[in-house]
Amino acid sequence: MQWPVIFYQKNTLRDYQNEAVARGIENERVLFLSPTASGKSFTIYLLSRYHVENGRRVLIIVPTINLVSQMQSDFIE
Repeated sequence: MQWPVIFYQKNTLRDYQNEAVARGIENERVLFLSPTASGKSFTIYLLSRYHVENGRRVLIIVPTINLVSQMQSDFIE
C-alpha cells in the first residue's frame, strides 16, 4: 500500500516513515522502532491525524512526562 506523501514546509516523509504510516494504516497499529532524530514524532502525528480524520480515537502512550511535552510541541508545530 502506498500512502500519499504529505509535504510540509519543513518536513517530507522519508521512505521508512512512509512505510511505517502505510503499515500502521493497513494493520490499524504499528510498532515503530527507530533511532533518535529519525522523525518518529512526525510519523506518529501522521498516523494519528489519519485515524482522527477517519472518526477514530487515538491513544499514544509514552514512558515519561518529558516525552508528553515533546510530543505536544511536535504536534503543534
